[in-house]
Amino acid sequence: MDAGSITLSKAKAHLHELADRAERGESVTITRYGRPVVRLVPVEVERQPINADRLRALTDQMPMAEEEFGLFMRRARVSERF
Repeated sequence: MDAGSITLSKAKAHLHELADRAERGESVTITRYGRPVVRLVPVEVERQPINADRLRALTDQMPMAEEEFGLFMRRARVSERF
């Protein structure tokens, strides 16, 4: 597939891949009979600011880890080897 444009018939066959490309930020032009007819672009999602009070309330409800993270990772790596 060309990096910037694709024919309509190929776009129908590769729609899932084109959606993945758009999700990664690429823009793809779809052509019909050699003329551009559609541009597939990523959707710009409005980002919401983090509400620090809600985040703190959520993390306060979470249980504390029973062991230090480094020990947990070391144990997990060793157990995956055998």
